[in-house]
Amino acid sequence: MKPILLLMGACACFCVRAQVTWHDAFSDSSLAINPLWIGDTALFIHSNDQLQLSDTNAGNAKISTASSVSASGHWSGWLGLDFNPSGSNYTEITLCEDAGGQASVLKFGGDARDRISLLYRLPGIDHELWTSSDGLLSPSNIDLEWEVVRYPDSIWTVSVNLNQAGWQNLGFAPDTSVFPSTQFSIACFYTKTRATKFRFDNLSVSGFPFTDTTRPEVIAHRWVDRQTLEMELSEKCYSDSLHVFDHKGTSWEVFFSNANTLQLRGSRPAENGAYILDLSPIHDAYQNEMLPFHTALHRPLPKSIVINEVMCDAEPLVDVDYEYVELLNLSDDTLSLWNWEVRVNSSVHLLDSVVLQPHSYHIVPLSLPNSTAEIQLYDDWNEEIDRFNYSNDLHSSLWKKHGGWSIERDENRPLSDLNYAWSSSNSSMGGTPGYQNQPETNDRSPLNSIRSISWFGDSIELLFSVGIDSLDWGQKMYLPKDILGSRWIVPATGPVMNLQAYSTSSYPIDSLYIHLPEALHHSPQIFISEVLFQPEEGVSEFVELYNPGPGAVLLNELRISKWSRDFGIEELKPICEIPQPMLPGEVVLIALADPSSLFNTYPISDTRALLDYEATVSLTALSATDGLCIARANGSIIDSVAWNKDSYHSYLSDTRGISLTRNSPGSAWQSSSQPMATPGVHSAFQPKMYEEPKIVNARFSPNGDQYKDYVELFLPNHWQEWVIYADVYNAAGQHICSITPGEPLVLPSAIRWAGKKNGQVLPAGQYMLVVRAENQDGRVEFWRHGCLLIDE
Repeated sequence: MKPILLLMGACACFCVRAQVTWHDAFSDSSLAINPLWIGDTALFIHSNDQLQLSDTNAGNAKISTASSVSASGHWSGWLGLDFNPSGSNYTEITLCEDAGGQASVLKFGGDARDRISLLYRLPGIDHELWTSSDGLLSPSNIDLEWEVVRYPDSIWTVSVNLNQAGWQNLGFAPDTSVFPSTQFSIACFYTKTRATKFRFDNLSVSGFPFTDTTRPEVIAHRWVDRQTLEMELSEKCYSDSLHVFDHKGTSWEVFFSNANTLQLRGSRPAENGAYILDLSPIHDAYQNEMLPFHTALHRPLPKSIVINEVMCDAEPLVDVDYEYVELLNLSDDTLSLWNWEVRVNSSVHLLDSVVLQPHSYHIVPLSLPNSTAEIQLYDDWNEEIDRFNYSNDLHSSLWKKHGGWSIERDENRPLSDLNYAWSSSNSSMGGTPGYQNQPETNDRSPLNSIRSISWFGDSIELLFSVGIDSLDWGQKMYLPKDILGSRWIVPATGPVMNLQAYSTSSYPIDSLYIHLPEALHHSPQIFISEVLFQPEEGVSEFVELYNPGPGAVLLNELRISKWSRDFGIEELKPICEIPQPMLPGEVVLIALADPSSLFNTYPISDTRALLDYEATVSLTALSATDGLCIARANGSIIDSVAWNKDSYHSYLSDTRGISLTRNSPGSAWQSSSQPMATPGVHSAFQPKMYEEPKIVNARFSPNGDQYKDYVELFLPNHWQEWVIYADVYNAAGQHICSITPGEPLVLPSAIRWAGKKNGQVLPAGQYMLVVRAENQDGRVEFWRHGCLLIDE
């Protein structure tokens, strides 16, 4: 339907502010001319050059004539009543009235108090602006000259000359209700005995009509969708055009639902942001145009809420006994999910009355296919917010794909990093519905769990990237300073202190103890330890930094730059924007393109070392005399390196995809040994992947058939002579038994558990193996892994 264009009439009295005057002395014996009266004219006669009510029955009679005076003016006349007015016999003179019944009324009588009243009338409601003293109209015969004046400041005055006693000003009344007038009227209310006893004469009106200069306004609006705006206007309006335009030049078609409500439909979908619409073609009856209208569209964007965890098979039961999809609000806004949809393949689950606070979780219980499915999240405008195709193959522990364990997203990974974002839950409950995820691959968070360290003389503030439950600092337990468990303030009690953070299951966060110096602002000793400047096709270049200690280094204080012996530093770029500490012995990996390509290519790698850094230096663009340097913010160089193809060992005929490494700042470059590069792993170290126990038969059946009758752990070589404690816990986190004597271990050695306690085979289900290794220096390492005891 096209917009209805309501055209304004050409009534001069509404549009031109000019004085209007009319008078009727009723001497022409006609109500049809000078001026024209309409209404109950048959109930009035001319008598002695006066207008007289002439009825034979009780009732009421009203006549009116056109009159536009309302903004300011003078109204006067004569009234004769051959009786004392009462509640049944009285008269009203309406000075001005609009088409909707809004009026200013002078009332004579109408109750037992014999008063004159000035009223502001709305249909069915009278507001008394002013009233005279009681008894003013008590004489049995009323001979009354009256005069009402309204001043431009909206003050009314009422004066009368009653029974030739002389003029008196009875009072005044303020009134801000100004409206356009269409008529002046006389009304009589009477019983049968008074049906001929009302007389009127010398009616005179002069003044100015109401002229509206107020622009219409939008008093309420809402976005129906990205192409539709609904507006409620402050008054009736009309449009001279079918279209209006916004500040971007987009056309919006105008549709009036009624004269006070319109709809604008854009020619293309709007994006989030501010909009200014030119509404000047829309105006009121007085041609007052609308001012430009400012609005903003703020809708949830894709990935503002993400699918964060999926429990697609809760059997066999660990602890969580239902299937669900977990949503996480990544934005800083509180979002209503009313009428949103979670779609699983062809089925739809409607969300209702869900308000999700910033950075909080919402659990959607629903039935899910056990193997694979496509999950989509749509908002109430049918816009896709997130999508996740899950598969049991995403489980990092393949035995967990048989049920009881959720698939969790690593909340520390970028959303685009799908190759490393999902893994099996590492929670002893089988999942973390409504709580921060504990994926098995959470060691892929950047560096360590400590996001920043700040020193304040006698205290230290630690900010963790994940919430923790307790902090052991110098053998004393402390509590967090925020509800999330991420911010901690502890006293600085010595030059070197041991820090240990514990997770919700009372196991250490990250690995081992972390040693920190008293201050971070010492001379950094970091150096560039590995570079890959000739990557294979599709693989990222990278730069690796290593901190040999003894102090931590704040990465936001460091800069990286292209460098040459001839010209020095080209331009310093920040390595990191936040005070992320690089602890002694840690590695920082700066990938210059897609970091997942490195971890897919090189088996000895550590994604935990990856720094979230937008590369600004391309290694392939460096010339034969160029290199890299690490410097302080003031430009003083900490380490500088240069290299070329001659840096490789001479026996290598093809160096593409092979990195160059250094073990110390002063050492020469060496060709990386197989497997050609170790991104995130310092070459002087044994790779972490060989430092952990290895599990065999994580899914086992102790039935005596000599096939997978037990789960077996092969311990790492560096645990030689360490004291080993190995324990078994059930799915509820209860301790079941110990499977080692707690004595120093002589390697090679293995730990076996046949699923028994006190010689009896335990029920089938999920169990957790927890190993604690401690050396003579007090160094402690924890390792844990789930296993599945089956009955077959």
